[in-house]
Amino acid sequence: MELKDTWLALKTIGELFITVFVFSLGFAFLYSLIFANNENILFGTIVYGVVYYPVVLLLFSKFIYNVWNAYNMGILVNLEDRTFSFPASDVENKVIDIITLKRFRDLAKRETLKLIEVEALTNEIKRWSTKSKDSNGKQTTKRHVKFLLNISGDFGSRQLEFNSKQKRDECRTMLNNARKKLNLKFDSSDINLDLQ
Repeated sequence: MELKDTWLALKTIGELFITVFVFSLGFAFLYSLIFANNENILFGTIVYGVVYYPVVLLLFSKFIYNVWNAYNMGILVNLEDRTFSFPASDVENKVIDIITLKRFRDLAKRETLKLIEVEALTNEIKRWSTKSKDSNGKQTTKRHVKFLLNISGDFGSRQLEFNSKQKRDECRTMLNNARKKLNLKFDSSDINLDLQ
């Protein structure tokens, strides 16, 4: 059984490209600040940013490819092994995890858990808004939403992100179907209270 969320995979890769771009511009700015005179800092940043961006992309290409594979595979349920796998995206538990950018490194990995260890599935929705000014100077508000599935059990908890409510609910249904086929028991309310 498998569930793919291609839009989430594309969004994750897009965010990664933006992060790499900002990183390369930051590096170019520091380089210009140190080695160029003060009058040419902006020009140096743009020139070096344009030059370094392809180099940085090339250096990160294997990582970017692995991120794409991890997310494009989606969520897989293996009934024979009684496991399910998904893109690893756990929160940091230690200071060393934060310092070593574990959450960023984990983007390129997958995690596998045993279905027998799952105790509960819970829907969650996260909403927030950002304000900005349009070209006419008028303030606009953009609303954002994330659809999440919290999975908890003997392993602790994991939070899976989805691009849409539909994909989140499909995943929950897939895990419930696997549970029924394997005669396993875990809490999974069928009530969907996260109205839009």
